Amino acid sequence: MKCYYHHDRDAFGICQACGKALCLECMDTTNNVTKCKNSNFCKEIVRLQNITYGNIRATFTKSQKMVSTILGLLFLLSGIAGIGITFIIEDSFMLVPSLIFIVIGFAIFYSACRMRVS
Repeated sequence: MKCYYHHDRDAFGICQACGKALCLECMDTTNNVTKCKNSNFCKEIVRLQNITYGNIRATFTKSQKMVSTILGLLFLLSGIAGIGITFIIEDSFMLVPSLIFIVIGFAIFYSACRMRVS
């Protein structure tokens, strides 16, 4: 494949904004993104893509943290309810699964608290 701007040179990359094949002289690979070196249009498209991807990543992380927090609390409450049932019925069979649920709940809740949301 040949460069879009220099028809006598081999292309080494494709612009992520416009899809043109580019030689080393025409290619700008800032931040691991290949784009046309002298095109303001391509620079603007890549900048907008980076903003969009950043917003999607932040939204996903926030929703993931919220789901993990709810899941951790559900496990904790299930474990506490199981321990309560164990003491009411006086059956030790429920004690082990209840303790496992409490440990899992703490682990999930702790990992949710450690997530960094930007």
